[in-house]
Amino acid sequence: MNKKTLVPSGIQYAIDNDYQHVFMISNPVVAMIVRIIIDTYGIQSDKIVCISMRNTDTSIIEKKPINPPPRWYDVIYTKIFGKTPFGRRIANVVRKNNDRFLLYTSWNYPDVEGLLCLPLCAGHIYLEEGWLSYGLYKPYTANQLNIWKSRLRYRNSRRNDFKDYFRDDALAFIGILPDVFPLAPNCKRKILNDYSVALLKYKPKLTGIKTIGLTPAPRRVAHNQWESMLKALVDRMPDGGVIKLHPGFSADIKAKNELELMLTNISRGLVVLCSDNIILEMEMLSESKKLIGPRTSLVRYAEAFGSKFENINLY
Repeated sequence: MNKKTLVPSGIQYAIDNDYQHVFMISNPVVAMIVRIIIDTYGIQSDKIVCISMRNTDTSIIEKKPINPPPRWYDVIYTKIFGKTPFGRRIANVVRKNNDRFLLYTSWNYPDVEGLLCLPLCAGHIYLEEGWLSYGLYKPYTANQLNIWKSRLRYRNSRRNDFKDYFRDDALAFIGILPDVFPLAPNCKRKILNDYSVALLKYKPKLTGIKTIGLTPAPRRVAHNQWESMLKALVDRMPDGGVIKLHPGFSADIKAKNELELMLTNISRGLVVLCSDNIILEMEMLSESKKLIGPRTSLVRYAEAFGSKFENINLY
Protein backbone atom coordinates (compact mmCIF):
# COMPACT_ATOMS: atom_id res chain seq x y z
CA MET A 1 0.00 0.00 0.00
CA ASN A 2 1.27 3.45 -0.84
CA LYS A 3 2.47 5.22 2.30
CA LYS A 4 0.45 8.29 1.45
CA THR A 5 -2.82 6.33 1.65
CA LEU A 6 -2.01 5.42 5.25
CA VAL A 7 -1.90 9.04 6.38
CA PRO A 8 -5.17 10.50 7.71
CA SER A 9 -6.40 12.98 5.12
CA GLY A 10 -6.30 15.94 7.52
CA ILE A 11 -2.68 15.26 8.40
CA GLN A 12 -1.73 14.76 4.76
CA TYR A 13 -3.40 18.04 3.82
CA ALA A 14 -1.46 19.80 6.58
CA ILE A 15 1.81 18.28 5.35
CA ASP A 16 1.11 19.23 1.74
CA ASN A 17 0.33 22.82 2.76
CA ASP A 18 3.27 23.29 5.14
CA TYR A 19 1.18 23.64 8.29
CA GLN A 20 2.77 23.45 11.70
CA HIS A 21 2.13 20.35 13.80
CA VAL A 22 1.70 21.31 17.45
CA PHE A 23 2.11 18.38 19.84
CA MET A 24 0.98 18.64 23.46
CA ILE A 25 3.18 16.10 25.27
CA SER A 26 1.53 15.20 28.56
CA ASN A 27 3.30 11.94 29.48
CA PRO A 28 5.90 9.45 28.17
CA VAL A 29 3.49 7.30 26.17
CA VAL A 30 2.32 10.40 24.29
CA ALA A 31 5.96 11.23 23.54
CA MET A 32 6.43 7.71 22.18
CA ILE A 33 3.34 7.98 19.97
CA VAL A 34 4.40 11.39 18.68
CA ARG A 35 7.75 9.92 17.65
CA ILE A 36 5.92 7.17 15.74
CA ILE A 37 3.59 9.70 14.08
CA ILE A 38 6.46 11.92 12.96
CA ASP A 39 8.37 9.05 11.37
CA THR A 40 5.38 7.14 9.97
CA TYR A 41 3.76 10.16 8.36
CA GLY A 42 6.97 11.95 7.38
CA ILE A 43 6.42 15.21 9.25
CA GLN A 44 9.37 17.55 8.76
CA SER A 45 11.29 18.68 11.84
CA ASP A 46 10.97 22.38 11.04
CA LYS A 47 7.18 22.03 11.10
CA ILE A 48 7.06 20.51 14.58
CA VAL A 49 6.17 22.47 17.71
CA CYS A 50 6.59 20.43 20.86
CA ILE A 51 4.84 21.61 24.04
CA SER A 52 6.03 19.79 27.16
CA MET A 53 3.31 19.52 29.79
CA ARG A 54 4.30 18.85 33.43
CA ASN A 55 7.97 18.88 32.39
CA THR A 56 7.50 15.65 30.43
CA ASP A 57 10.77 14.58 28.82
CA THR A 58 10.58 14.91 25.04
CA SER A 59 14.10 13.84 24.04
CA ILE A 60 12.76 10.95 21.93
CA ILE A 61 11.17 13.54 19.63
CA GLU A 62 14.53 15.23 19.04
CA LYS A 63 12.97 18.67 19.06
CA LYS A 64 13.61 21.30 21.70
CA PRO A 65 10.35 21.64 23.63
CA ILE A 66 8.51 24.80 24.47
CA ASN A 67 7.51 24.86 28.11
CA PRO A 68 5.77 28.08 29.16
CA PRO A 69 6.19 28.26 32.94
CA PRO A 70 3.00 27.83 34.97
CA ARG A 71 2.02 30.53 37.45
CA TRP A 72 0.78 30.11 40.98
CA TYR A 73 -2.66 31.44 40.08
CA ASP A 74 -3.29 29.12 37.09
CA VAL A 75 -5.20 26.47 39.05
CA ILE A 76 -7.35 29.05 40.85
CA TYR A 77 -8.19 30.83 37.59
CA THR A 78 -9.12 27.54 35.93
CA LYS A 79 -11.42 26.54 38.77
CA ILE A 80 -13.23 29.88 38.64
CA PHE A 81 -13.48 30.44 34.89
CA GLY A 82 -13.01 26.95 33.41
CA LYS A 83 -10.18 28.11 31.13
CA THR A 84 -6.52 28.70 31.77
CA PRO A 85 -4.03 31.53 31.48
CA PHE A 86 -1.46 28.78 30.91
CA GLY A 87 -3.36 27.86 27.76
CA ARG A 88 -3.21 31.47 26.62
CA ARG A 89 0.55 31.51 27.11
CA ILE A 90 0.84 28.43 24.93
CA ALA A 91 -1.40 30.07 22.32
CA ASN A 92 0.84 33.15 22.28
CA VAL A 93 3.83 30.95 21.49
CA VAL A 94 2.06 28.94 18.79
CA ARG A 95 0.76 31.92 16.84
CA LYS A 96 4.07 33.79 16.74
CA ASN A 97 4.89 32.37 13.31
CA ASN A 98 1.40 33.19 12.03
CA ASP A 99 1.23 29.73 10.40
CA ARG A 100 -1.79 27.48 10.30
CA PHE A 101 -1.38 24.41 12.46
CA LEU A 102 -2.81 21.06 13.49
CA LEU A 103 -3.10 20.43 17.21
CA TYR A 104 -2.33 17.00 18.67
CA THR A 105 -3.53 16.46 22.22
CA SER A 106 -4.55 13.61 24.52
CA TRP A 107 -7.88 15.17 25.47
CA ASN A 108 -9.72 18.45 25.45
CA TYR A 109 -8.39 19.83 28.73
CA PRO A 110 -8.77 23.55 29.48
CA ASP A 111 -5.29 24.45 28.18
CA VAL A 112 -6.33 23.10 24.77
CA GLU A 113 -9.56 25.06 24.40
CA GLY A 114 -7.85 28.36 23.70
CA LEU A 115 -5.75 26.77 20.95
CA LEU A 116 -8.76 25.19 19.26
CA CYS A 117 -10.46 28.59 19.10
CA LEU A 118 -7.57 30.27 17.28
CA PRO A 119 -8.29 31.12 13.62
CA LEU A 120 -4.93 29.57 12.73
CA CYS A 121 -5.97 26.16 14.09
CA ALA A 122 -6.87 23.93 11.14
CA GLY A 123 -8.06 21.00 13.23
CA HIS A 124 -7.10 18.67 16.04
CA ILE A 125 -6.18 15.05 16.66
CA TYR A 126 -6.40 13.01 19.85
CA LEU A 127 -3.51 10.83 21.00
CA GLU A 128 -3.54 7.84 23.32
CA GLU A 129 -2.21 8.72 26.77
CA GLY A 130 -3.31 5.97 29.16
CA TRP A 131 -6.50 4.93 30.98
CA LEU A 132 -8.47 7.90 29.72
CA SER A 133 -8.03 6.81 26.12
CA TYR A 134 -9.76 3.49 26.90
CA GLY A 135 -12.74 4.93 28.76
CA LEU A 136 -16.27 4.79 27.42
CA TYR A 137 -16.42 8.49 26.62
CA LYS A 138 -18.54 9.39 23.63
CA PRO A 139 -17.17 12.32 21.61
CA TYR A 140 -19.40 15.34 22.05
CA THR A 141 -20.52 17.91 19.51
CA ALA A 142 -18.63 21.16 19.85
CA ASN A 143 -20.62 24.38 19.74
CA GLN A 144 -20.42 27.52 21.81
CA LEU A 145 -23.12 26.36 24.22
CA ASN A 146 -21.51 22.97 24.74
CA ILE A 147 -18.09 24.52 25.22
CA TRP A 148 -19.41 26.70 28.03
CA LYS A 149 -21.33 23.79 29.56
CA SER A 150 -18.18 21.70 29.41
CA ARG A 151 -16.19 24.40 31.17
CA LEU A 152 -18.79 24.63 33.90
CA ARG A 153 -18.84 20.87 34.38
CA TYR A 154 -15.04 20.76 34.52
CA ARG A 155 -15.01 23.60 37.04
CA ASN A 156 -17.74 22.21 39.29
CA SER A 157 -17.40 18.44 39.07
CA ARG A 158 -14.98 15.90 40.33
CA ARG A 159 -12.70 14.40 37.70
CA ASN A 160 -14.56 11.06 37.82
CA ASP A 161 -17.83 12.79 36.90
CA PHE A 162 -16.43 14.71 33.94
CA LYS A 163 -17.18 13.16 30.53
CA ASP A 164 -16.40 15.80 27.89
CA TYR A 165 -12.93 14.64 26.94
CA PHE A 166 -13.14 14.33 23.16
CA ARG A 167 -14.85 16.52 20.56
CA ASP A 168 -16.49 14.78 17.63
CA ASP A 169 -14.96 17.17 15.09
CA ALA A 170 -11.48 15.72 15.65
CA LEU A 171 -9.71 14.71 12.45
CA ALA A 172 -8.37 11.47 13.94
CA PHE A 173 -7.92 9.43 17.11
CA ILE A 174 -4.45 7.84 17.12
CA GLY A 175 -3.19 5.09 19.41
CA ILE A 176 -0.98 2.02 19.55
CA LEU A 177 -3.28 -0.69 20.96
CA PRO A 178 -6.34 -1.96 19.07
CA ASP A 179 -8.99 -1.20 21.71
CA VAL A 180 -8.07 2.45 22.20
CA PHE A 181 -10.78 5.14 21.89
CA PRO A 182 -13.63 2.58 21.93
CA LEU A 183 -16.44 5.06 21.22
CA ALA A 184 -14.66 7.07 18.52
CA PRO A 185 -15.84 6.51 14.93
CA ASN A 186 -13.92 3.61 13.41
CA CYS A 187 -13.17 5.66 10.32
CA LYS A 188 -11.22 8.12 12.49
CA ARG A 189 -9.39 5.59 14.67
CA LYS A 190 -5.80 5.00 13.57
CA ILE A 191 -3.63 2.30 15.14
CA LEU A 192 0.13 2.70 14.73
CA ASN A 193 1.74 -0.48 16.02
CA ASP A 194 5.06 -0.45 14.19
CA TYR A 195 7.24 0.39 17.17
CA SER A 196 10.49 -0.10 15.28
CA VAL A 197 10.61 3.56 14.26
CA ALA A 198 10.49 4.63 17.91
CA LEU A 199 13.01 1.99 18.99
CA LEU A 200 15.51 3.48 16.56
CA LYS A 201 15.27 6.78 18.45
CA TYR A 202 15.21 5.41 21.99
CA LYS A 203 18.14 3.77 23.76
CA PRO A 204 16.96 1.50 26.62
CA LYS A 205 18.28 2.68 29.96
CA LEU A 206 17.08 -0.13 32.24
CA THR A 207 18.68 -3.11 30.52
CA GLY A 208 19.25 -5.83 33.10
CA ILE A 209 16.96 -4.18 35.66
CA LYS A 210 13.94 -6.46 35.83
CA THR A 211 11.79 -4.94 38.59
CA ILE A 212 10.24 -1.49 38.45
CA GLY A 213 8.08 0.04 41.16
CA LEU A 214 5.40 2.58 40.32
CA THR A 215 3.88 5.32 42.45
CA PRO A 216 0.30 6.56 42.17
CA ALA A 217 -0.62 10.11 41.24
CA PRO A 218 0.11 12.65 44.01
CA ARG A 219 -3.59 13.37 44.47
CA ARG A 220 -4.16 9.76 45.53
CA VAL A 221 -1.65 9.56 48.36
CA ALA A 222 -1.37 11.95 51.31
CA HIS A 223 1.98 13.41 52.23
CA ASN A 224 2.07 11.44 55.48
CA GLN A 225 1.69 8.23 53.42
CA TRP A 226 4.71 8.80 51.19
CA GLU A 227 7.12 6.89 53.40
CA SER A 228 4.81 3.88 53.81
CA MET A 229 4.20 3.92 50.04
CA LEU A 230 7.93 3.66 49.34
CA LYS A 231 8.41 0.99 52.02
CA ALA A 232 5.65 -1.13 50.48
CA LEU A 233 7.34 -0.95 47.08
CA VAL A 234 10.83 -1.68 48.44
CA ASP A 235 9.50 -4.69 50.39
CA ARG A 236 8.32 -6.18 47.08
CA MET A 237 11.76 -5.65 45.50
CA PRO A 238 14.17 -7.79 47.58
CA ASP A 239 16.62 -8.08 44.69
CA GLY A 240 16.64 -4.36 44.02
CA GLY A 241 15.31 -2.33 41.15
CA VAL A 242 14.10 1.16 40.39
CA ILE A 243 11.01 3.22 41.13
CA LYS A 244 9.38 5.35 38.47
CA LEU A 245 7.57 8.35 39.89
CA HIS A 246 4.21 9.42 38.56
CA PRO A 247 4.63 12.52 36.34
CA GLY A 248 2.79 14.55 38.96
CA PHE A 249 5.62 13.87 41.40
CA SER A 250 8.36 14.32 38.81
CA ALA A 251 7.08 17.78 37.89
CA ASP A 252 7.33 18.92 41.53
CA ILE A 253 11.05 19.26 42.24
CA LYS A 254 10.56 19.69 45.98
CA ALA A 255 8.39 16.57 46.24
CA LYS A 256 10.76 14.58 44.06
CA ASN A 257 13.78 15.50 46.19
CA GLU A 258 11.93 14.59 49.37
CA LEU A 259 10.89 11.21 47.97
CA GLU A 260 14.42 10.51 46.79
CA LEU A 261 15.81 11.18 50.28
CA MET A 262 13.14 8.98 51.85
CA LEU A 263 13.92 6.17 49.42
CA THR A 264 17.65 6.38 50.13
CA ASN A 265 17.00 6.04 53.86
CA ILE A 266 14.61 3.12 53.34
CA SER A 267 16.48 1.03 50.77
CA ARG A 268 20.11 2.02 51.43
CA GLY A 269 20.70 2.23 47.70
CA LEU A 270 19.20 -1.14 46.77
CA VAL A 271 16.27 0.61 45.09
CA VAL A 272 16.65 4.03 43.47
CA LEU A 273 14.51 6.44 41.50
CA CYS A 274 14.89 6.11 37.76
CA SER A 275 15.37 9.03 35.44
CA ASP A 276 12.39 11.01 34.21
CA ASN A 277 13.48 10.46 30.61
CA ILE A 278 12.74 6.74 30.81
CA ILE A 279 9.75 5.56 28.80
CA LEU A 280 8.58 2.33 30.40
CA GLU A 281 6.62 1.27 27.33
CA MET A 282 9.82 1.45 25.29
CA GLU A 283 11.78 -0.38 27.98
CA MET A 284 9.24 -3.23 27.91
CA LEU A 285 9.52 -3.46 24.14
CA SER A 286 13.25 -4.00 24.59
CA GLU A 287 13.19 -6.41 27.55
CA SER A 288 10.57 -8.15 29.68
CA LYS A 289 9.99 -6.40 33.02
CA LYS A 290 8.03 -6.88 36.21
CA LEU A 291 6.07 -3.79 37.21
CA ILE A 292 4.81 -3.36 40.78
CA GLY A 293 2.33 -0.73 41.88
CA PRO A 294 -1.29 0.39 41.87
CA ARG A 295 -3.31 -0.47 38.80
CA THR A 296 -2.54 1.95 35.99
CA SER A 297 -2.64 2.02 32.21
CA LEU A 298 0.72 0.25 32.31
CA VAL A 299 -1.23 -2.96 32.97
CA ARG A 300 -2.36 -2.84 29.34
CA TYR A 301 1.09 -2.13 27.99
CA ALA A 302 2.71 -4.81 30.16
CA GLU A 303 0.27 -7.41 28.81
CA ALA A 304 0.72 -6.23 25.23
CA PHE A 305 4.52 -6.09 25.39
CA GLY A 306 5.24 -9.35 27.21
CA SER A 307 5.88 -8.08 30.74
CA LYS A 308 4.19 -8.74 34.09
CA PHE A 309 2.28 -6.41 36.39
CA GLU A 310 1.80 -6.97 40.12
CA ASN A 311 -1.00 -4.86 41.52
CA ILE A 312 -0.57 -3.67 45.12
CA ASN A 313 -2.50 -1.16 47.19
CA LEU A 314 -0.42 1.89 48.10
CA TYR A 315 -3.14 4.25 49.34
